[in-house]
Amino acid sequence: MKTEVSPGVWRLRVFAGRRANGTPIQITKTIHAPGENPKPGAGSRLADSELAKMVSRVADRIPIPEPPAMRVLAVVG
Repeated sequence: MKTEVSPGVWRLRVFAGRRANGTPIQITKTIHAPGENPKPGAGSRLADSELAKMVSRVADRIPIPEPPAMRVLAVVG
């Protein structure tokens, strides 16, 4: 699924199966169109290309790398 969340920003989502408890596994990725102040619809082809890659990887069962998780290393105060 491809959704434009703001001009030039696309959210891609692929269904990758279900967990043992029945909840869906969905892989999400955000794509930004190149350039400053993109117009609505900008980056659509780039988003289509990335979505096709995601679908292909899920179909081939190749793990999709996840972005690094944010961690709190220390709390000061």
